[in-house]
Amino acid sequence: MNLQQRRSALRRWLDRALEVIDPETLVAEALQPGGSGPVTVIAIGKAAPGMCRGAARALGPVSGVCVTNVPADVPEGIELLIGDHPLPGERSLVAGRRVLEVARAATGRCVVLISGGGSALCEHPVPGVDLD
Repeated sequence: MNLQQRRSALRRWLDRALEVIDPETLVAEALQPGGSGPVTVIAIGKAAPGMCRGAARALGPVSGVCVTNVPADVPEGIELLIGDHPLPGERSLVAGRRVLEVARAATGRCVVLISGGGSALCEHPVPGVDLD
């Protein structure tokens, strides 16, 4: 196999690997549509935008909050928040408060999706504990 063939094979393998771990596809395949009433989605982590898109694809119209590390497209009805990463910061505290507000206000079905990075992106420390 020459160098160009090796590169082509590696590219095909990489593309396939990324395809099978796509958070949007995995969540859409894992969630079961059904039930009536509103669906609230809370997604936290670096894969949160894709997970939100997958949830909307599987469940139809959703509302809720997505906390991630960079701006990204999320479904209509989903509030996008950018937390701090890799170390939690003030934006992570804002995200933590907002996630709790959304969770407490949820009626009907609530789907919570968490991926890597979530422990820094979304924080709500117990009293007496601060970011330091």
